[in-house]
Order: sequence, then C-alpha cells, then structure tokens
Amino acid sequence: REECTRLYKEMVFQCPYQLPTMSLAEFAEGEMADMRERQQAQASSQARQKYDDDDRWLCGDRQGAKEDWEEEQKVYKDRNWDDWKDEHPYGSGNKNNNIS
Repeated sequence: REECTRLYKEMVFQCPYQLPTMSLAEFAEGEMADMRERQQAQASSQARQKYDDDDRWLCGDRQGAKEDWEEEQKVYKDRNWDDWKDEHPYGSGNKNNNIS
C-alpha cells in the first residue's frame, strides 16, 4: 500500500503528453535545409529542361519546328474531338431509361 501511494504521488506531477524532442529553432533549420535542397533540385531540373528544349527545337534548320509541332498537335486534338462528337450525338447518354 505504501508503494502504491508513492507511485501515485510521482504520477501526479508528470506531463500528460509526450514532450517535444527538438526545439523550434532546430526544426526550422531542418525545414530550411530541405527547402534549399528542393529549390536547387528544381532549378537544375528547369535549367536541364530548358537546355533540352532549346537543343531539340532551336538547333540548325529546325527553327520554328516547336510551333509547327504544337499546331499539329492542336489539329489532331480537334480532329479527335470532332470524331468523338460524331460518334456520340447529343442526348444519346443514359438518360430517360435509354440503357439497353
């Protein structure tokens, strides 16, 4: 009984939750370091992407080829949309028990 009383007295002034293991300054330092690494990786990725795009589209006799390619892709997208609209007329969905 005496031991139980001692245990309860020790438990009275304990923190009911787990205390933090690092200070706010340490956490902020870690987050800032992670952010710097992400920014450096993103910057190098963007620089590599820009170099690849420039190398792919603007070298030699390919001047303006990127714009031609984008326009061609837009034409294909429009054609596919027109084909889809022809195959699926307005009102042919599953409304009004039109399900077979």
